[in-house]
Amino acid sequence: MRLSSTPFGVLFGTLIFLGRATAAAAPEAPVPTLAVTIRLMGANPRMGDPIPMEVTVKNLGAAPFEYTSYPGRFGPLQLQAREVTGRAVTDPNAIDQRGIAETVSLRPVTVPPGGSSTVVVDLNEWALIRAPGNYTVTSTFRGYFVSTHATILADSSAITVAVQPRSEKEMAAHVADLTAKLRAAGDLQVRYELASQLMFTGREEIVPALLESMRVYGGGFAESRAFLFYLPHSAAIRQAIMDDSARHGLTNSTEGLLRHYALPSPKGISVNDSDNNITAAEMRPLIARSLALDNPDCWAAGCNAALRYPDDSLTPLLIAMTETTKVPAVYMVSTPDGPMNYIAQTAIQDLAFNRTDESVQALKKLLQSPDPKIAEVTANGIRTSYLSGNSYNQGHRLLPGDFDPSLQKPEPKKN
Repeated sequence: MRLSSTPFGVLFGTLIFLGRATAAAAPEAPVPTLAVTIRLMGANPRMGDPIPMEVTVKNLGAAPFEYTSYPGRFGPLQLQAREVTGRAVTDPNAIDQRGIAETVSLRPVTVPPGGSSTVVVDLNEWALIRAPGNYTVTSTFRGYFVSTHATILADSSAITVAVQPRSEKEMAAHVADLTAKLRAAGDLQVRYELASQLMFTGREEIVPALLESMRVYGGGFAESRAFLFYLPHSAAIRQAIMDDSARHGLTNSTEGLLRHYALPSPKGISVNDSDNNITAAEMRPLIARSLALDNPDCWAAGCNAALRYPDDSLTPLLIAMTETTKVPAVYMVSTPDGPMNYIAQTAIQDLAFNRTDESVQALKKLLQSPDPKIAEVTANGIRTSYLSGNSYNQGHRLLPGDFDPSLQKPEPKKN
């Protein structure tokens, strides 16, 4: 998504619509009037291509127009597409998605009188284009006029976007080209854009490339969106995610994906953050592979998953995580008292939140650690486990006789 303020120019083939402020603006405040144009950028797209739409907002009023801009589909622009039959094209994000989040950057935009602001957003963000043909596209601009606290709602007339076909051979070549570029890309933003382009194809053959990107190159958000919103929810794809994790271990992205990835039900598809989407028994071997001593890249995800899916059989692996000295530098977190081993810290918390005889003995040993940071983390983990009950997970709680009563109540305030 690109956002820029530019001088207003009449664009050939664009459509103009006007929007006036509604809502409770101060009577004496100037009411902004907007002229908005919408057009398809570039030539007619082919199946699987991004479909960039440009919307230019011109301020026709006498006072500056201010609104808050967000990237992508989080911005003030909404797009809708309809087939020639009039049927609305499915919005990929229309399914229940509580628990899905992205950190977005907000920034105020001020458009002076006579000036304009341009937003470019892919139609694919708003419509699952699954077949070639002509699509009727409309837009709604919802802006917020900061100085008058007025909401501006402007609806466009329709334009036609002709999506050209790709043969199966051409689509396979297109997917292969994007996959190769994704593997070769080093820049995170470029990788995000390439993963999004693969996502727009909606093809099941992109699954291995997406999983590899999440596992090897640190991808996450675009790949997860592809699985949750653009690809079909099927037992085969779910199994592919699990098989990849069983072979290589979890990443934080794949662990979260499995929690959200739900199979279709009579009520539709929900991608709520729910432990019901994968059981502890299914997660156990994936966590065990992640905590293997020969798999350090997955230790953090394994420790995080072990807290959510506690299992007694994982205790020896978690104890090993507190003892290993071969911790990748990325897991050494800077603190005012020096570097802290994130893997050990998380594993200690896991041990405190799922009691076994082994975990109690390990925690007692860690309380006596010569590293004061480890001893402090252990005491805090024990204390939190006693005080939180089952709010963190469904693991076995520590027993009153396991540790000194001073560790079973809030830490005394330091002077």
